[in-house]
Amino acid sequence: MKCTQVQSRLGDLSVGIGASLEHQLREHVATCETCAHEWSNLQRTIAWLSHVPEQDPPAGLWHAVNNRMGEVGNKTRLPRADVQRWQGWLAPAGAFAGGIALVLAGFAWITFSHQPPDASVGPLLAQSHANFVSQHLAMDRGEPLADTVALGVMASLVEGDAAASSRRGK
Repeated sequence: MKCTQVQSRLGDLSVGIGASLEHQLREHVATCETCAHEWSNLQRTIAWLSHVPEQDPPAGLWHAVNNRMGEVGNKTRLPRADVQRWQGWLAPAGAFAGGIALVLAGFAWITFSHQPPDASVGPLLAQSHANFVSQHLAMDRGEPLADTVALGVMASLVEGDAAASSRRGK
């Protein structure tokens, strides 16, 4: 056992304790000079106190102590009105703080959940559009209707106009 444990249990040793604990304490006291000194001081104090005559406590001692404890306890407590005032605004303040926390969490989620597009996609799209535009420009230089897509669009527009004009003429 450690000295601090033994010294805290020396009072128990003087009034009688379990056999195994008593054996451990006595063993430590026999080997430790500091604890042996504490044990001898405790034994002398007990011997001196045994010669002092016992007296009954005064009749109102317990009530006086109890009243005094109540006075000290009342001084350390908040007055009832102060307690009610605190309780009156703590619940709404807690609800308000919780609401603010939810709003901030939602804002953070909205802000950080949408990742910006990957930077590598932009140049690839731009390059593919550039190739497409340059091909069409090259085909358009020589003959405006050389592009088959453009030719198809123009043909459908012309046919649509011809059908519409023939209907108008009737």
